[in-house]
Parts: sequence; structure tokens; C-alpha cells
Amino acid sequence: MKFSENWLRSFCSTKHSTEELSNILTMAGLEVESVEPVGQGLCGVVVGRIEATKPHPNADKLKLCTVDVGGDEPLQIVCGAPNAKEGMLVPTALVGAALPGGLSIKKTKLRGELSLGMLCSAKELALSEDHSGLMNLDSDCQIGADVKEVLGLNDNVFTLKLTANRGDCLSIKGIARELQAITGVPMNALDKYEALKEDPGNETHVVIEAKESCPIYLGLDISGINAKAKTPQYIVDRLERSGVRAISAVVDLTNYVMLELGQPMHAFDKDKLHGKVSVRFGRTGEAIELLNGTNLDVTPEHLVIADEDGPIALAGIMGGELSSVTDETQNIFLEAAVFSQESVAGKWRSLGFSTDALHRFERGVDPSGSQVALARLAQLIVDVCGGKIGALTTVGSGKVERKPILFRCDRVKRLVGIDVPRDRILEIFSGLELTVSSSGDDLIVTPPSYRFDLVLEADLIEEIARIEGFDKLPATLPRATSSMLRIADKIGWSEYAKQHFVERSYHEVITYSFISQDLEETFGSGRTPVRLANPIAEQYSVMRSSLIGSLVLTLQKNLSHQPDRVRIFETSLCFEENNGVIVQKNVIAGLCYGRRLPEQWSADNKRVDFYDIKGDVEEFLPGEDISFHRLEDSRLHPGKSARIVIGGVQVGIVGEIHPQFAASFDIGDGVFVFELQVDKLPRSSPQRFMPYSKYQRVRRDISIEVNSDLEVSDIVEAIESGKIPFLQKVGIFDVYEKAESTKSTKSLAFSISFQDTKKTLTDEEVEESILQIRSLLENRFEARLRGK
Repeated sequence: MKFSENWLRSFCSTKHSTEELSNILTMAGLEVESVEPVGQGLCGVVVGRIEATKPHPNADKLKLCTVDVGGDEPLQIVCGAPNAKEGMLVPTALVGAALPGGLSIKKTKLRGELSLGMLCSAKELALSEDHSGLMNLDSDCQIGADVKEVLGLNDNVFTLKLTANRGDCLSIKGIARELQAITGVPMNALDKYEALKEDPGNETHVVIEAKESCPIYLGLDISGINAKAKTPQYIVDRLERSGVRAISAVVDLTNYVMLELGQPMHAFDKDKLHGKVSVRFGRTGEAIELLNGTNLDVTPEHLVIADEDGPIALAGIMGGELSSVTDETQNIFLEAAVFSQESVAGKWRSLGFSTDALHRFERGVDPSGSQVALARLAQLIVDVCGGKIGALTTVGSGKVERKPILFRCDRVKRLVGIDVPRDRILEIFSGLELTVSSSGDDLIVTPPSYRFDLVLEADLIEEIARIEGFDKLPATLPRATSSMLRIADKIGWSEYAKQHFVERSYHEVITYSFISQDLEETFGSGRTPVRLANPIAEQYSVMRSSLIGSLVLTLQKNLSHQPDRVRIFETSLCFEENNGVIVQKNVIAGLCYGRRLPEQWSADNKRVDFYDIKGDVEEFLPGEDISFHRLEDSRLHPGKSARIVIGGVQVGIVGEIHPQFAASFDIGDGVFVFELQVDKLPRSSPQRFMPYSKYQRVRRDISIEVNSDLEVSDIVEAIESGKIPFLQKVGIFDVYEKAESTKSTKSLAFSISFQDTKKTLTDEEVEESILQIRSLLENRFEARLRGK
């Protein structure tokens, strides 16, 4: 919101300086983003009168002007403006004057003739883009007066950064109302306008079909206007300082009242309307050409103003070209309506543009102020353009029923920390134009119709703190008792994962839950993906069903910094669609790449492999019931991947990213990942503590030959589930297959540990257990001891 400081002071004549005014508004929640002087860089320019002109003796396009600037003698100034003539009052830059842009005026000779100054155009004063000739000042200006005073350039342009809930401050009157509450200086009578004096006659018939979207619609006929009339200069100045370009008198005055009172309005050429005017939603097949040249195909989602031939305006946004006011217009129909926030909110996205009217209607416009604004606009149009006010059409009601709020005065100190007396609270509420009545020690407060943001008691307490000034809130340290937090006996898998993998040099990452369609097709679970109806970007069009793709993208971005070692993990939700129902699952996933250990002289330079990440997963999960089985997964290397199984249930996968995808994502070979579904893990949190036995373990090794199609995990699982006495652990330490051998067998070497936690094992007990294992392997897998 941009506005002229002088315009604001005409509403509320506070004595505060510009700097104080800026600070007051900011501390009241109306953040002042910038304050820019209007006449910045302009100095030494006065009103001069051209007494005489004659041709320059040495240049055809130059003139020698004799200019009276109120001094002892007139000045000779060389000028090339085509409109310079005797008797004209023009801005005159004296020797030593400064103009915007850093130009300094000096005594000089132009084609041999002395020039003691410069006669200025509006562009040279940075007032407009008009440089066709000298700026013609009003004939009643005093000669020698400072142009900044004459043109009202001793002004500043304020730019406010308003929050979306303060639509009531998108007008000069609204900001002045805030100043009234903050400073106690009442608004001037300038905001009180005469009631509309209408002349009933041939009024325009208006029908509201979309009543919920348009609670009130006011229309007013004005006949016999002069649309070519010139907009008063002070209005043009105020518009331009508010960032609005002057166009024509009727349009300028409509914009002026919108900025002044906050009510967007529109003027139609009445002679171009056909039949009744209706407020309704668009119909398929309708179209409209807007004032900005946009040709729009209207849809049932567009609220429109229409006559019997079709749409003539987009309600609350912009008028149509066919019904626009031109220089030939004589009769106009003024519209002052209120459109609901829901009917216009977000329409700028599909239109590709926004307007000042849309900006205000999205934030809420006061229905009770529509008739006042219409009367003000009609008064200005008749004063500037002439004409006769005709019939007023009113459809709907501008009454707004606001719910009263119970306000407890003692709650102020409790919530904001300052003690505000009851009398001061009543004074603040009165300044904010809130209706207050007593209910015992409490107050019943009814907000005005234009304060849509006041709903709760906390909102009123915020108003008190805002008007008192946030800078007055005391700076206090919070008080709280501290105690040692009790560590839960059992923690969840996600919390345990963060602790475990961080201890193993992994870094936790947090990535978006929505990814691109291509990434989901590459690294998704293969189930039906959840598509977003309104994605924020094309690369975020679906919800991920796996964390692997997100981790691969994270690695890809990190590789641009050339790390030699990456270990990352994430715990988050994944999403799938099952028969139209969206299912979410909690997932833990990790990725390893690069060196096994940080580089140093005592460590080898080996890179991570499948067994490194498999070992990390084994350490994380309860080891007594976990097994790994061959896996066929398009995302992973067919020979370096496995299913993770606990208690016969697959809980996840582990393996190397398929070389094809590693190449397409340019991440190189040797990228290993795992993914676990938390909901399939044992319900009890991991408890990994066991008493240490004081009795010695006994190890025996067994080397066997088996069919090459057998999985090692099946053999290990068979031994562990075979109820072998004193068996503690089974591990494989060697796999051997001859490349040139025609036999379809392979050699496996197992290390088997035995232990009795109550006594030392004897050789006979160990040998008996070994015999049972041999028998099991021979009977179930047709295994043969090597060398036999």
C-alpha cells in the first residue's frame, strides 16, 4: 500500500514528524517498508514568468527568453521548448539549482548567447514522462515562489507492508483510523460526506443471482457528463504517488475514492448496456474482452456482471472493453458492490494478473461503507465532469452482524505481560471504534463491520498490545523449573534408528515427500503412486512410495562437492494408493558410497561393499531372528541384493543400486542402499543387552560341498533352527567355485560357535553337536564334507 503523507495528514492532522509517524505505524503492526521524498534531488527551482521571447541569432530552434523570477532584474535564459511564449508561468531552475538525477545548473553560453538558468518540463522535474514542452503552471502562482511549495512536492511516499488480515488498512481512511487510535488525534471532518441526493427516474434494473457471492450491489445513474474533463492536479498527484497512473477523469476519480475509502468501484457507459444488469456466475461458451486487452473464455467458476447480451465485467476484478467509458461517454452507470472473498480468492492465478480491486476484495471490503463511497464518487464526478445524479439502485443489504466477544480485563497482563488499566482499555477500544458494554467486571466488545480479523478475546488483547506499542512490552526472561528427563524403558524404532546410524557415521537427511513422476517410476515400490491434484511444481507431482529415490538425489547433489565418503539415512513416511485408499507407511532407509573409512595412514583405502551395509543393518536389527535371502528387484544389482526377513516376514531390502540407474543418475558404481518398513519390525523396541558369560566358547569349522543353486541363508537358517545343543552362532567365512569346473557345486566354509553359560563344554559334547549338524546337512541338502 503506497500513499502520500500529505494525503494521510489531511485525514488525521497529527503533529508527529515523518520519522515519528513511520515508527508509530510500524510499531502498531503496519510495517513501513520505505519512505521516499517526492521532491528528492530538487533544489533552487522557482516560479518564473516569461516576459518576452525572441529568436536565437545563431540557432533556428532556440529562443532567447526574458524571465521574471522575482529578483531585481529579469534573467536571460536560452530555451528550445516549442511552447515557450510570453506571459507563461514555468518552473525556472536558477544558477546553482539541482534537478533530479544529479543535474546541476550553471551559467553558460549556448551558441554564443548567455543563459542564466533553465526552463523545465515535467520530465526534467521527475514529475511525469511528459517532455513535449515546458510545464505550464497555474496563473495564480506567485512569481519567485519555490516550485516544491507550489506543486506540493514537500511530501513523502509511504509504502506499507500489510499482513493479509488487515484489508481495512488498504485505504487512507483506514490508516487514519489507526492513527486516531494510536495518537488520540481525531480524524478530520473530511471523512464525512453528504448523503446522496438522487433524482429517481429511469433507474437501471439490477438482479443478484449469486446472492452468497454478492451480499450488496449499489448502482447509480449519472447523465450528461463531460468525459473529456481534466482531472484536478491534486488528485493526479495523489494517484501517481500511490502508484496509480492517471487515465481519464471518470477512471481517475473511481481509483481515487478506492484509495481514499477502500471501496473498489466501476463505471459503465450506460448507453452500451442492454437490458437488466445481473450478478451471476459465468456460463460455458461465454467470453469477454477485458480492459487490459485480455480475451477471456468465461467458465462457471467466474463471477461476472452481465447484461442481457452477456458478461460486461469480471466481478471484483476488471471491467469489459465493450462497456468501458470513453471520451464520447455522456451517461454512466456507477457500480459499488461487495463480493465475497471466496468468489474472487486465487483468481489471479488462472488469469495471470491481479488488480487493486481484486487485492482488496480478497482481503475483505466493508459492506456498510459502500453507499458512503458511492456518494463520494458521485459528488466528485459531478464537480469535475458535470452531469446530473439520477436514480440509486440498491439490491441486498450492507448490514453485517458481528458476534460480540467476552473480554476479561485481567487477561491482558497474563498474556502480554503489561498491566493496562481498565480506563486505558476503554480508551483504546473507543479509538478503534469498537462497541463496548459492561458485564460485571468484564466487557462485551462488538467489532465494527470492517474488522474481519477480530473474532476472539486474544485478538482484542493483541489490539491493546499493538496500540500501546510492542516496544513497550517488558523484556523478561522466562521462568521454568528444570529436572532430569526420565529415559523411557523402550523407545520406538525411528528414534532408535537415529541413535544407531548416527553412531555409525551416518548423517540424517530430511527430503520432500513429493517427487517427480520419473523418479517414482525408477525407484518406487511398483505400487500405484499417489498423484497430487495441484502440485507446486512439475518435479513434485507424486507422493513417493520409497525413500531410495530421495536418497539417490541427495547423493547426486552432494557429489558435485566431490566428497570421498557419503553415509546418509532418513526416517519418514511413504505413500501408496490401494483401491482408491491412500496408505502411508513409516520407513527407515540408508545409503553408503565411497570409502569404507575416512582417509588416514593406518587405514586401508577400500570402498564400501554389500557386506558393509548389510553389517550395519544386522547391527540395527535383532540378530537372533534375522536372515537374508536372494532378491530380484529392478532397482538393485541382481547379484548384490537381498531380502531382509525376520520371523518369516520380509521387512526390507538391501543391495547395490542397479548399474543402469547409477549411470543414468551419474552417481558411479558402488552405491549401496537399504530400506526397512517400521510397521513390519517386531513390536517391541530393540533390547540388545545380554549378560556376559564367564565360560569359554568353542569354535569348530565345517567345509562342505553343495549344489550351487542353494542359498547360504537357507543352510544357516536350517542349522540355527535345528535345536543343536549349545549352539551359539553360525557364520560363513568362505565361498569357493571353480570358474572352469563343469560341476554345478560350490564349496562353503562355516564357523560354528558353541557355549554353555553354566559350565565349560567337554570335547564329547561339542563333537556330538557337530555330528548332529553334519547329519542335518547331509539329509536336507545332500551336502558332502570336503575331501571325502
